[in-house]
Amino acid sequence: MRRPAPTSRRWAGRCTAWYAFGEYDAYNLWEAPDNVSMAAVAMAISGGGALSRYETTVLLTVEETMDAMQRVRDIRYRPPGT
Repeated sequence: MRRPAPTSRRWAGRCTAWYAFGEYDAYNLWEAPDNVSMAAVAMAISGGGALSRYETTVLLTVEETMDAMQRVRDIRYRPPGT
């Protein structure tokens, strides 16, 4: 698959793409410097009108996942009605 054209000279991210069979015709894995940068790219792509459907999923590193697991201890949550 051909790599997308750079979105900006200041863009420090990277895109890897795959064709697929199933619900979607293609998947792109984007690596961005931060979530705000990626949100801007997602808005630009989805706002262009060339795609009929566009979804994003933020992935966590192992370290971020471990940090989240540690923070669970500090959260006092009770389901509604209990």
